[in-house]
Amino acid sequence: MSAAQTERDRRMAQLTDELAQNNALLKQSEANAQRELAEVRAELEARKSELAAVHLRLKYAESGWAKSKAEADTSGAKTAGNLVNTDEDGVLRRLTERVRAIEAEIASRRWSEKSFEMMECRNEG
Repeated sequence: MSAAQTERDRRMAQLTDELAQNNALLKQSEANAQRELAEVRAELEARKSELAAVHLRLKYAESGWAKSKAEADTSGAKTAGNLVNTDEDGVLRRLTERVRAIEAEIASRRWSEKSFEMMECRNEG
């Protein structure tokens, strides 16, 4: 066997080994990419569920706010029609405070909802 053929055979064996190593690295990279994709999808689903829960809480808060506002309006109308006394003032003040607290909660939840939507848009992009 000639020296040139021996060198070619050695080089082919070396290239075959390198190809096998590169193939193994590629398979490992593909497995890692699949795992990372699954993690990102799971996180996105969790965020979607969280956003749905925020939507629901916001809907309940808005409903409660509307009810409290109606109660405050009714109480205010009664108070305006009658002589104002200390008890009615206290009720109206508490209802007004409750409406303000609910309005603050609604604003906070809207902000949270927008943050989740922006995060979801970035994840989808």
